Amino acid sequence: MGLFSRLTASVRARSRAWGARHRGIQDYPWETYDDLRTEVKHAAADNDSLKAELLAQSARLDQCLRGQEGLAVEAVREGQDEKAASLLYRKLLVSRQIDLLRSKIGNLSADLVRLDKLLSRLKLKIQAFRDERITLETRHLPPEDAELRLGEATAGLDEELAAVRYAIERTKAKAAEASISCENARRLAAGCTGPADGKIPDQDLEPVARALNRLKAEMMHYDRPHPQR
Repeated sequence: MGLFSRLTASVRARSRAWGARHRGIQDYPWETYDDLRTEVKHAAADNDSLKAELLAQSARLDQCLRGQEGLAVEAVREGQDEKAASLLYRKLLVSRQIDLLRSKIGNLSADLVRLDKLLSRLKLKIQAFRDERITLETRHLPPEDAELRLGEATAGLDEELAAVRYAIERTKAKAAEASISCENARRLAAGCTGPADGKIPDQDLEPVARALNRLKAEMMHYDRPHPQR
């Protein structure tokens, strides 16, 4: 077995040990990069589809938000403060859900940017390894020097591969969480046309009371006759 064959066998032995510790990453590093790039491409497509759905649900909730305000005004005019409070509570829930959806959309976009950067950095590391391999193939170096050079070329590759893999898994996990939020938003939007008779939790009693008082004050201001000039 020649020098380069022995070095390659040594690298592949190390790579197999690394793959045993990180299941799913095999054929280090060339095939692994292509596999990871494919996974990132799929994750990007899934995230784009999910972001579109999140935006659609956010738009539905925006409409719901305006509707609850109008219904609360009608309830106050009819002297139904309890009904108005329930409507304002639902408006509070809708507003919180909109904020959550916007946060999820931002996180999905940031995750893809991070993945692209990690993948680009990994590609540079692998290219450096390939360049060093070509150099070693064309030069006659003592085995110790050649092994040292090859070891330096592979330094950090394990960490880079692990970083990309971890980032992909985190992106998928966050997408799953965003999908749950999207489903919650869909149910909330669907319920906006029904009666708002849910019990208001203790922690939300104060903000709902403030919203009701503010609404009454605004209605008094606009409903009060203004002297003509």
